[in-house]
Amino acid sequence: MTKHRRLLVAALLLAAVVVGFLFLRRPSEPGFRGKPENYWITNIVYSGTDDQTKQWLGFGAEGARLLTRYLDREGGWQRTYRNAYRRYAGKLPQVIVRQFPAPDDNRSRRMCVLSLLSSMTVRDTNTARFAEPTIARAMADENPALRQIAVGSYEGQVLRTQINPKLKKARVTEFLRLAEDNDHWVRGNAAVALYYFPDEAARVGPVLVKILPEPHPHIQLTIARSLARVDREAAAKAGVATIAAGHLKDPEKGFKDPTLQRWSGWEIARQAADVLGELHAEPTVSLPALIEGLGSTNREVAIASFRALTRFKEQADQILPVLRKAAVERSDIPNWIKAELHNIDPAGKIAR
Repeated sequence: MTKHRRLLVAALLLAAVVVGFLFLRRPSEPGFRGKPENYWITNIVYSGTDDQTKQWLGFGAEGARLLTRYLDREGGWQRTYRNAYRRYAGKLPQVIVRQFPAPDDNRSRRMCVLSLLSSMTVRDTNTARFAEPTIARAMADENPALRQIAVGSYEGQVLRTQINPKLKKARVTEFLRLAEDNDHWVRGNAAVALYYFPDEAARVGPVLVKILPEPHPHIQLTIARSLARVDREAAAKAGVATIAAGHLKDPEKGFKDPTLQRWSGWEIARQAADVLGELHAEPTVSLPALIEGLGSTNREVAIASFRALTRFKEQADQILPVLRKAAVERSDIPNWIKAELHNIDPAGKIAR
């Protein structure tokens, strides 16, 4: 064995001793409400019931601290160790690898904790304020499911309001990074988060245009809607109207690739109508698709198309007869939706 190789082996063995010491030196587990903390963590159900969320909110700041402490503990150097172990364990001699403790595969548990914390932030400002830094750190998790939950949490207004001006640049930078993530569901949730930052159009717009050619119809329309909100002109130039109109007219076409997770056709069509309403541009492309959608036998598609059409005020003369007819004939469209006709027809009367 060469001197260089002996030094390398010695260094790795020393590293193994250090890592083992760090694992073994964990302090004894504290209790919470008369039971070990681990009891509470392991009994959290992913995307659990309303009662579960209420129970943990009832624990107050003490409960939020337990959840954030667990997630933060599993991040940091432990995340670095997990990544390093998975990357190098197959490359190093097994005599060395066996000296390192295998990292705990606790992805499911972390997902449960993060999903609960996310649902709590929707309801409680204090929890959102306390948990926001932990959720932000989870956006860097090695597991895409954790990144998806973390960035998706920012769809909640209560959590978003915790992003003060000092944090804004850093958080938007993270959203932009995740918008180009390898996982398409992470990209979709990042696009949703970016929807709420139109004042960052100069940074956000180009990235959304770049990822717009997304193969999954639902995610592509999610990106398109955010782009239309953030930078309407860029969205029009990028062909958002043509993309959305195509999905509205033929919502099944995007699922010809059997590897894509299926989505109900009516959900895609409704989403496409929402995008056209958000954009309210390219009337020669948008209006025929929306008028066709208004005649859909699916109530949700018809409602979305009706609302989108009311955004095209400059084309009122063209669409008012269609909307008036739908307001009279379609009993499945609620009156409060029909009332939106006043947006382009203030003097008109809607049949009740």
